[in-house]
Amino acid sequence: MLPYPDLIDEFLSKVMPKIPGKLSIKCRLGRTEAGEIFRFMPVFNRYPLEEVIIHPRTGIQMYEGKTDPDTFEKCLELSVNPLVYNGDIKSPDDFFSLSRRFQTIESWMIGRGALINPFLPGMIKNENDAISDKVNKIQGFHEALFKRYTDAMNGPAHVIDRMKGIWNYLSNAFENSRFIFKKIKKVRSIRKYKQIVADFFDHEPELKGIENGKLH
Repeated sequence: MLPYPDLIDEFLSKVMPKIPGKLSIKCRLGRTEAGEIFRFMPVFNRYPLEEVIIHPRTGIQMYEGKTDPDTFEKCLELSVNPLVYNGDIKSPDDFFSLSRRFQTIESWMIGRGALINPFLPGMIKNENDAISDKVNKIQGFHEALFKRYTDAMNGPAHVIDRMKGIWNYLSNAFENSRFIFKKIKKVRSIRKYKQIVADFFDHEPELKGIENGKLH
């Protein structure tokens, strides 16, 4: 819908009066061009939105290429609704650099960065990396998540597919990321999956870049 502000306006005009709660919108800078956002930002401004979450890339970029904080800054000047910044916050340095630039932003969305480094939100909140025994904590998180998926999902194939999605990101926290993810991608049974993961953690894997990360 990003290239079509009239459709966005029509949608919001019908939905906003009929929902009991508040509405937040998450969007990109446009479908094909970053400038598209300047056509639908006035539409957003006509409605009392809870917040507008902006990932400063275009749709066709997916997650490739650089983010565009300059265009986000222009949106910040134009929006009457609160904005949330989302995109490529992969380290405390990334967050603190952006928060210094966008000092009026009160809410931030961290996605893939927290899947790769589960400690990232805590490192940002506490402004330090005083987290011990990280590998065991990641292992405990994995085991709890695996159990929840096993209890909630219908069949082992669904559980394995979901865990492969998690490891697509989580594996990047480790030095031997390609090795572990390559093996997990080939798994077809729960028994084999559990064996591969147990062997991986038994060999005391080394963390990559999150053991002694810079904060400023």
